[in-house]
Amino acid sequence: MEEFLFGYLNYFTKRLNDICNEKIIENKEKFLKEAELKIKKDLEKLLAPSICWLLWIEKSKNDLPGKTEKEKFEFFANKYSSKLEKIYPDLEKIIKSYLNNELYFYEKIIKKLEENFNIIRKIFKIRNKKLKQIKIADYSDRHYKGFRTVFINFGEKIIKIKPFHFSFNENLFVIFKEIDSSLLKNFQNYIRIDNWWFSEFIEYKGKVNNKEASVFYYNIGKLLALAYCFNGVDFHMENIIAFKNTPIILDAESFLTNFSIFKNKRLNKNILVTGFLENKRNKQLTSAIFGGKKKLISFTDPVIYFRNTTRMFIRYKKFSNFKQHNRIFVNNKMANPTLFSKEIIKGFFDCYNKILEKKTEIINILERLENYYTRVILRKTSFYTILIRHTTQPLNFPLDKFKNKLSKTLVQNSRNFHKINKSNLDRVVKYEVNSILNQEIPIFWQDINRKTLYYPEGKIENFFERTAKEVVLEKIESLSFKDLDSKIKIIKRYLK
Repeated sequence: MEEFLFGYLNYFTKRLNDICNEKIIENKEKFLKEAELKIKKDLEKLLAPSICWLLWIEKSKNDLPGKTEKEKFEFFANKYSSKLEKIYPDLEKIIKSYLNNELYFYEKIIKKLEENFNIIRKIFKIRNKKLKQIKIADYSDRHYKGFRTVFINFGEKIIKIKPFHFSFNENLFVIFKEIDSSLLKNFQNYIRIDNWWFSEFIEYKGKVNNKEASVFYYNIGKLLALAYCFNGVDFHMENIIAFKNTPIILDAESFLTNFSIFKNKRLNKNILVTGFLENKRNKQLTSAIFGGKKKLISFTDPVIYFRNTTRMFIRYKKFSNFKQHNRIFVNNKMANPTLFSKEIIKGFFDCYNKILEKKTEIINILERLENYYTRVILRKTSFYTILIRHTTQPLNFPLDKFKNKLSKTLVQNSRNFHKINKSNLDRVVKYEVNSILNQEIPIFWQDINRKTLYYPEGKIENFFERTAKEVVLEKIESLSFKDLDSKIKIIKRYLK
């Protein structure tokens, strides 16, 4: 594989070396080496399908010289490493775009750190005068121009950076504090610095005793109530971290969801859309409560077998025992949430009841909210990821034809949208297709006071039937003891 990667890695490392600033990075050589290892893994995923396909074709001809499988592979690699871009020009475009976007993102990170270095050190009380490492989060979704979550390591502290447009906690905390000030400890606290969001890294601490486990699941119940009452979605296993008896939400970017975009008008009253609960019989458990023990990876990460031999092939495999940090351990055993159903239900009841008590105050605060942006999730990330993996399959080249298939697939998947005219849908799909071809998860957001859909390349006016604020206010107004009782029955059913 190294023969196919050499030119790309050389280009990337030279460019990154020019971008790197030794004034803020302590060990430039180490930084470059680790960045190269990260990009090497990414490039292997992009190149492996085409290399394995060519290898299969060559093997079928039975004319690879060499005594051993490794010798035969060396001949194959020497023959095709310089020809791959001519054989698959679309793959070459994908890789060059990928590398340039990665370099663009690194450049933006380093520039942002240069401009705000002393401010960051002062806010987070960091003594070290240089960074030890800049690390892109392994499982963070890659968005426009490669933007995603980044960790900067000062040695004494690790700082998490979210370079996005959403209002994380500033205004939301005002509402949650009105309900119960103790709720704030359940959220990672971000600080806005020059329009990016910074937060101190939270270390997973999941070993607890029985008493702490009861408190943990009581708090889970409270968060479930918050997510339901304030139209929160996307609270899956990777969005929660256990810190002793406290479950902490890492990203609060998708509260106040605007369900008016969907045909299904029951979503506003569906507690399952929060992501906290799911059917335990599902093959892949990803919810905040049940996920974190096993994870099924379907067509997302190609795993290479028999590397650098003529037996080399890839498989999109199933990972099991994929432990996430949303789960706690009691006596070294992963806690079973169903054994804490009473605590979860009590937490849900108490928080929901406080929201009912403070309904008037909450509505008044919501009505005054301005300049509040939340993420819009039009489709599941897993759906986009599957489409992205298809773009590097050699059978889908040339991509000009595959783009039409992509567009049709996305249009068909839009049938659950409500009253979107063709022009607006075409603009969304065009952006989605371009993102997918660039190996990026499309990202959208909204101002809760407008019907406009925003995305990195522009905006679409009157995309939503109603504003997110109108939808959430209607939800808060509709909350009642009758609704509380019905939701508790659903929770009991899923926690059996």
